[in-house]
Amino acid sequence: MTNPQKTVAVPHLAGTPSRGCHFANDKRFTLIAGPCTLESLDHAEMMQGKLLELADQFNIGLIYKSSFDKANRTSIQGVRGIGIEAACDIFA
Repeated sequence: MTNPQKTVAVPHLAGTPSRGCHFANDKRFTLIAGPCTLESLDHAEMMQGKLLELADQFNIGLIYKSSFDKANRTSIQGVRGIGIEAACDIFA
């Protein structure tokens, strides 16, 4: 007995350059990528732009991902990120 094909849909978000994507074995590859921590609006836009160029070049889907608060696994004194308040402006 075989399992039916499962597809996970990630919709297009209004106001973004995203085209939305679907994850399934019979769909094109989709990369989930971005810097570990959100640094600034300029940095996020630069990284997103470069990743979109690569996604277009290789004809793959892209979901941009970055964290506003990330626990540092090597040092308790490590930088965690810009925090929710600063991140909300960038996410908007």
